Amino acid sequence: MLLDVNLHDAQHRSFEYSPHETLTVRALMGDLIVGYEFVELTYMDAELRVSEVGSVRALRLLHDRTEILYTEVDAEADGRFVHRVLLWPRGEYEVVFTAVKVHREPASPGDRR
Repeated sequence: MLLDVNLHDAQHRSFEYSPHETLTVRALMGDLIVGYEFVELTYMDAELRVSEVGSVRALRLLHDRTEILYTEVDAEADGRFVHRVLLWPRGEYEVVFTAVKVHREPASPGDRR
């Protein structure tokens, strides 16, 4: 599977974008039952598409109440992939990419907000 990570209810912790090069998203995910961990997704040849009027700032990605509600990965007609991300309470974005690296690490109790 290309992206075997369940980001439901995850919170963005950092979002670094170099257009048409890389996008690195770091998020805190998990719950009290399974525990928490950080996941870092680094998309190669990244193109960021924001659906809202404005910019990434309008999405409030790093706001402590913004969570990832749903994600899906599809193939584009040109052979690239697209990762669609729906946010709560509002907003969405897409990342078009050719490859992705996933890195996970445990979070300590002090890392949760």
